[in-house]
Amino acid sequence: MRSGMKCSAGVLLLGTLLAAGPARAETADDEVQRLSDQAIDSYKSGEYQQAVQLLARAYAIRPLTPLLYNLAKAYDKLGDAENAYAS
Repeated sequence: MRSGMKCSAGVLLLGTLLAAGPARAETADDEVQRLSDQAIDSYKSGEYQQAVQLLARAYAIRPLTPLLYNLAKAYDKLGDAENAYAS
């Protein structure tokens, strides 16, 4: 009977450890959203080069049209018509 108690306690402990688990990893969509949010903040602060870098990273992960549009707007604010047009 004692061996049954040890097994149950071990299963309970393992279940508790598994339930706690590691922190949830950031998904690609989460990363794109985070980068986009940071880019918007940079854009609003007039940090257009930073916005370009963040939007380019986000677009490399998920080539979404709104990211490309925002990238073009940031390039435009930098006076970079060639990259704005290309975007």
